[in-house]
Amino acid sequence: MGFGGGHGHNPWALDEEAAGPIVGATRPGHLDDAAAALGLDLTDAEALEAAYTPRLPTGF
Repeated sequence: MGFGGGHGHNPWALDEEAAGPIVGATRPGHLDDAAAALGLDLTDAEALEAAYTPRLPTGF
């Protein structure tokens, strides 16, 4: 997958507006791990009790 705007039409290409960052992916293996996680089915004991709420960093 890549960004569009090159040599011809690529069906896997995204324009920069449609593509978004994958936070935390600093190596190709991180993308593989993230994609594999989509197929996981967690038990109730493994699932989070509440959805994650992002917060601003502190202590800087």
